[in-house]
Amino acid sequence: MKKSQRILFQRGAFTLVELLVLVAAIGVVLGILFPAIQSAREDERATQCAFNLKKIALAIHNFHDVHQHMPPIAQNNEKYSRVNWAVMILPYIDQASLWTQYANGGKLHMQKPSDPTSGRTDKECGPYRANPWDWSVAIWYKNIEIYHCPADSHSYDAASEWFPGRLNYRASLGDASLASRSFAETGAQSRGPFMVANDAEGNLVRRLSSVVDGTSNTAMFSECLTHPTTAGPDDSTLDARTGILTGKDPRYPETCMDLKDPDNPERFQASESTRPWSGRRWADGLYVHSSFNTILPPNAASCISGTRDDERSIMTASSGHAGGVNVVLVDGSVRFISDAIDCGDLTADNDQIFERVRDSRRVISTNKSPYGVWGSFGSINGGESVILDF
Repeated sequence: MKKSQRILFQRGAFTLVELLVLVAAIGVVLGILFPAIQSAREDERATQCAFNLKKIALAIHNFHDVHQHMPPIAQNNEKYSRVNWAVMILPYIDQASLWTQYANGGKLHMQKPSDPTSGRTDKECGPYRANPWDWSVAIWYKNIEIYHCPADSHSYDAASEWFPGRLNYRASLGDASLASRSFAETGAQSRGPFMVANDAEGNLVRRLSSVVDGTSNTAMFSECLTHPTTAGPDDSTLDARTGILTGKDPRYPETCMDLKDPDNPERFQASESTRPWSGRRWADGLYVHSSFNTILPPNAASCISGTRDDERSIMTASSGHAGGVNVVLVDGSVRFISDAIDCGDLTADNDQIFERVRDSRRVISTNKSPYGVWGSFGSINGGESVILDF
């Protein structure tokens, strides 16, 4: 009788065909997973941005409860030196110690980053007078978490002699194109919920009761991307979402809209010049640094009449999110506003939204916005009935 024999078969290596099938299968799986992962990350970034906006809105309401008015876009008088709303709400966003440093003056200055021997460390500042454009003031280099959107890859960029403490969120001036060269003349003309406190006592301010069109359909803050470069004027970086076109008349919004590269609509034409001020000084009250307008659609273009950062401008909301921007309303709710939102007649003269009172320099702004749903969304007292169903 023959004994049963076991035959052990040894498996050889994968054949080329099998390897190709395996690689293809892995590629299919990764092709499915990667977009899902990217989408989840983007959703997380958008959620964090919305949460930041909610916290800023809550701080504004807490400020209002204490002071009985909104913080100004810019505080520019004998006590303050052009600082913006982001400075004024520091005590309400868990930054009381930073506010104390600013309010108490003292040794706030640091050495020039590129020249450690510049000897400015011991310079004294008087109370409340640390200038937001002074590169040597240490507190302006502070990166405040709530002021940064994670969807902006340049939000934390350092700068050698400029301000690495950046700002991704801006206060609404509504549909009024203004110049901040003379705050006294234009501060009261804001069509949004904020204005400039330019008198000695800081009394030129708005209250929640000023928002007569309704707090549930009036924009308060939006996102804006920061410029990717870190120093000086920049005529070569033409990203339409972060560059500010120079030499364009913001009185007529269409002049800012038709200057994009037809082959790359995310960039301006190579013949155009821009400035890199967007988000570069978190504490500066000049409009190009800390405000936005509801005139041109989100992610469209920003422009300024000349080459100085205090001239008449249109600052447009922008973001790293696909298809639009987050906006927080005066009531504290957050909406995602599409790039395709109705902007009405962009050929309309921006001066026509104001009415000048006879025999007076006083200007009122109760006209309806010519800039469609987006413009109506920005004005606090235009008398529009806006239905935000997007």
